[in-house]
Amino acid sequence: MRTLFRAGDSQLLRNISNWLTGAASDWYLQLSQGHHLPDTWHEFKKFYLSRFRSPERIEALKIERSRCVQKENETAADFYQRHLGLNLEINRKTKENLLKKYFLRKLRPELVLWMKGDPAMMSLDEILKKIEEAEIQLLYRRKEEIQRYLLNEWISTNSDYDKDEGNPQELTTSLTRQLVRLKTPERTVVVANL
Repeated sequence: MRTLFRAGDSQLLRNISNWLTGAASDWYLQLSQGHHLPDTWHEFKKFYLSRFRSPERIEALKIERSRCVQKENETAADFYQRHLGLNLEINRKTKENLLKKYFLRKLRPELVLWMKGDPAMMSLDEILKKIEEAEIQLLYRRKEEIQRYLLNEWISTNSDYDKDEGNPQELTTSLTRQLVRLKTPERTVVVANL
């Protein structure tokens, strides 16, 4: 593993091309081919930040952040990573309370409603844990709704079943044998014992 820990400015300037990727690497290559490389590390940082952290870029990221909401099939943890990435690109020194406030506003509303506790009194890690618990609660709720729906569907399609003469135990046994797969964002749950 390569490292430049405690390297001096001149060594950083000579070796920075080894760590740049994508658009930054292309930009550096253009600078070197045009003989426009900066002479000092301080100049390089100014060039780099003006190119990749321009006011226009920051404003575009702020607009993207304002439109950033949790998608229907996205877990809260995945959404947090996406939201955190945007916030860190805008401002690396974002305070936890501000990050928490923006994050909670952009979550799916049902998750915030099912989350137990007062988010204002929790750390970000505690909030993420509570939201994960809320996601599991909602998953079970959705499973129960599907079970009720399937039971009603099964009863309506088996219209020859006579409620007065039929054996309720047979109905339960028949339904118990049926398996239904419910796709969730993070796992597949097998619903049984209808």
